[in-house]
Amino acid sequence: MLCAECPRCHRRSIIGKPPVAITDQPAPEPPEGAQLRCDICGSKNVRIHRFPSPIEALRFVNQRS
Repeated sequence: MLCAECPRCHRRSIIGKPPVAITDQPAPEPPEGAQLRCDICGSKNVRIHRFPSPIEALRFVNQRS
């Protein structure tokens, strides 16, 4: 599962399932100019986190910062 976290407002959300199986190899680079933006504060420094199961993704989203 893919999740996102905003370092400015600390909002966490589940993005969805990745299109390929999760492996220990690094993720491919996004296309040039591609960025995620936080819906709440507008920050462009959103970080992506990968989790092997939906339960771990829910734990991440529900953690207090």
